[in-house]
Parts: sequence; structure tokens; C-alpha cells
Amino acid sequence: MKISIDSRTIKKGEYFVPFKGEKFDGHDFIKQALENGARGVIEEDDLYELVRKKLDKHKPKIIGVAGSIGKTTFRSYLYSILKSKYKVFESDLNTKIGFCLRIFNEYKHQPIIVAEIGIDRIGEMKSTSSFIRPSISVITKLGKEHIESLKSLKNVVREEFEIFSYTKSKVKYVNSKDFRYYKKYTKVDKNYIFFDKVRINNNVLVNIKKLQVPNHEIDYLRGVCYLVKKHFRFTDADFCNAILQLKKPKGRTNIFNGKNGSLIVDDTYNAVCDQTIIEGIKFATKLSKAKKRKLTVVISNMVENGTTTESQHKKVAEFINSSGLSLVYLVGSDIDYYKKYLKIDFKEYLTADKISINPSQNDLIYIKATRRYRGPELVGKIKNL
Repeated sequence: MKISIDSRTIKKGEYFVPFKGEKFDGHDFIKQALENGARGVIEEDDLYELVRKKLDKHKPKIIGVAGSIGKTTFRSYLYSILKSKYKVFESDLNTKIGFCLRIFNEYKHQPIIVAEIGIDRIGEMKSTSSFIRPSISVITKLGKEHIESLKSLKNVVREEFEIFSYTKSKVKYVNSKDFRYYKKYTKVDKNYIFFDKVRINNNVLVNIKKLQVPNHEIDYLRGVCYLVKKHFRFTDADFCNAILQLKKPKGRTNIFNGKNGSLIVDDTYNAVCDQTIIEGIKFATKLSKAKKRKLTVVISNMVENGTTTESQHKKVAEFINSSGLSLVYLVGSDIDYYKKYLKIDFKEYLTADKISINPSQNDLIYIKATRRYRGPELVGKIKNL
């Protein structure tokens, strides 16, 4: 038996869950779901009860991964490492309803679940994490995410921090670079583990650094190494063997060969705040210097930034001004703030797929134009297929 919350794509024999969102009520689409082949209807609360019973029966160890930035990458790396030695279930739909859909439809009683937990409104972390009840939790990196609905960085920090209130372990895996936020907005205790500062074997660190990943992802892998050794009986050799098979999540600083011998850095998954763009450009700059390539940057405007919209775009523009770039491609429907503060040449497009780039073997192209603005289509245009 399987379930779906989408009456348009529901398959014959599946049950329809009339999920109630902020802008719609699934009960309005029950008739459509039944007409499209739904076997019946399961109410949302009944779904939660069924999933809760399944989890209580099989008692998996659940690792919750939260954070404004990097949670998908951390979750993906942790899952990849763990599955080299254990049966692991990966939950990548980061809401309560998304988690339950995954568990109901796909969970095969694996003893470990790695669950990404996201937020875009106040109260969501409490709702999701109190249901999931993680055994261990991690907050990857904090930033000005979804400020339009969360209103302030203070709310972001406190909202993310709620995960620890419902985590069985008292240990809090956090990023040391965010400690200033914890001191300012939360109650600090002795149970912090700064995953980016933990000691790991030097040979392991050397192997991590051989991977072509940004510095913050080296921090994530350092944390993953510590976590799997402490909680899952991994050895250094186990970890080093596992990272040989490591695959990056789609659209997150993936490196591809481009046309005419060029290189492409595909970072098109999202652009939620200034930090994600700046860190991406830093990585691309470092890589271009190592490969002795000319760097071309394509970025789209950020969304859902509320009152911080101008300040975040200004920060990115000022960073670009100091980066040594001579030209940047701007993409999106709201790039005026970039234009206001940029002091270098730029070209502007509504969508990235309209950009015409004919790269050579001397070029490295970093693309941060998101899916909303057809960044992946630009990757496809210049990727060496």
C-alpha cells in the first residue's frame, strides 16, 4: 500500500492524503484524486499515527540534520558513509509530511535513518523534530534563510535550535563559526561538540582534502568522520574506504567537463542567502587558480529574504567587487540590488538558459543561477555530454 498527497499525479491503487498547507487544503482535491484512481483516503493525522507505530515497532536510530546551509550536503555525505557498513534509510523530504511519506512508502526497517529537517516558518522545527525524535542531531550552518516568514536571524537560530529539545542524546553537534549566535540567542551548556573542530587522524584529513570540495564541506566531512566513529563503530580505515565512493548531491558544487575542454562548477540547487553565494565563489576562485583557468561567474538573485534583501545582495556585490573578477552574469527578475552596488561589468538576463557562452579550455564557469531561473539548463548547454 502506498500513499500520495498530489491528486494530479496519484497512481491507481494509491491512497490519497488530503494534506492541508498554508495556501491550500487537500480535502478540496479528494474528488479529483478518486477520479484519477486513488483507492481511498487516509487523513493526515491517521498517517502520522501509522508512521509513529512503525517507528516505535522497529526502533531505528534516527540522525536529524538541520541548518540554514549545508544540511542536504551533510545528510548526503553521512548517508553515503554509513551505508558502506550498515543498512541505512535516507529521508530527503525535509518536512514532517515529507518524512512520513518516505517512511510509509519506502522504509524497509533499516536500523538507521538519516533525516534532513528543514524549516520555513516559526513552529515547524518543533512540529517535525518532536515527531521524528532524533537519537542524534546536527545543525550544519546558520544563515539568513526564509527571513520573509521567519522575520529575523534571532528567530532562525531559535527555531533551528529547537531540534535539540527533542533529541535523545544531550550532545549538540554544531558549527563553531555559529557559536556567537548560540551565545546571543540560546542557552549555552557544556554539551556542544563543534564538528568542524574535532580532532581526526591526520591521514584521514589528508584523504578528505584530496576531494575537490569547498572548505565548509571539509568541515562537514570532518564532523561525519567523528560522528560515525563515536556512534557507529567506524575505524579510520572504514571512513577512508567509504569516501572513495562519495557522491555529491545534485547541483551542489558538482564539477563537470564542459565544451571545448572547459570546466563547470554546477551549484544551481539554491541561493538562499548571501553566504551560500560567497562561499561558492570562493571555492570556484580557489579551483580556477589551482587549474589555471579564467573564472566566469553566473549568479541569480536571492529570494525570501524579507527586510534583509538589499543588505544581502549588497554583501555579495561587494564581495564580487573585491574578488578580481572583471565580468559577472546576473540572472533573475530582481537583480537591481546587485546592479546598485556592483563596480565591475555585468550582463543581465531574465533566465540563465538565455546566456550564450562559448567556453574554451582556459575557462572555468561557476553557475549559481537557481532552478527557478533555469540554471541547470545553462549547465546542460555547456556541459560536455
